[in-house]
Amino acid sequence: MKLNPIHPGTSDHSDLLRYRPLYRLVTHCRFPGALQLAALVAFLLLIVVGWHGVSSETRYTNLSGHIVWVIWWPALVFSGFFAARAWCIVCPMGFVTKQLGRVGLQIKVPETIREHRIGIVLGLFLLHTIIVSYHVHHVPHLTSLYMLLLMGYGIAVSLLFEPDAFCGSFCPVNGIIGPYAMLSPTELRFKDRSACKDCTSNACKKICPRNLYMGSLDSSEEDCLLCFDCVKQCPESNIRFRLSQPLKGLW
Repeated sequence: MKLNPIHPGTSDHSDLLRYRPLYRLVTHCRFPGALQLAALVAFLLLIVVGWHGVSSETRYTNLSGHIVWVIWWPALVFSGFFAARAWCIVCPMGFVTKQLGRVGLQIKVPETIREHRIGIVLGLFLLHTIIVSYHVHHVPHLTSLYMLLLMGYGIAVSLLFEPDAFCGSFCPVNGIIGPYAMLSPTELRFKDRSACKDCTSNACKKICPRNLYMGSLDSSEEDCLLCFDCVKQCPESNIRFRLSQPLKGLW
């Protein structure tokens, strides 16, 4: 995988990739896979911890429930406000579904589901309904069961549909962080549009799991997973992770 050394030291002060440590991190060959794998281990540990919190004494003090409902959910929303789809960088579901999607049936997601995000809407409805109806957030072992069902749902989708189907068309969390991500003051964008027009390789679109073309992104794009694969592959180093006007997506 080609790495481009042009970003560090650039005079573009809106480009956060001018900071060498950040640039080295996002262009590392194991980014974001290593972070997602670590998150998967933590995800499984939380399931084990929650499964043992079934007594009345530990019902409201179990570590698993505290981390999932008190820390993770608020952090999910705030991450969208400040760093777009930053959660996708460490999402364990994304790691699992991407790996399994390569060996599944790879059925193409129907356009109706993809365009209208029917899978996301239904997933978000079920997510909320189960939590409220069964008070999952108050019972540790139900929290663990809930997490297992969520993982099973992702695995089923990845084995049936194309590799990016879960993240793009079925992930219920997408329905939560997607709108918030459009208000984020950070975004991946091209530096020079003319360089994109002159590019014949379309390397960014070929490597992008969402099939996005960097040269056509003008507004807040909630589909970008911030995997930074386009930054690694762009032959002209024409992509920057920049600061933008906060709440710009509102208008």
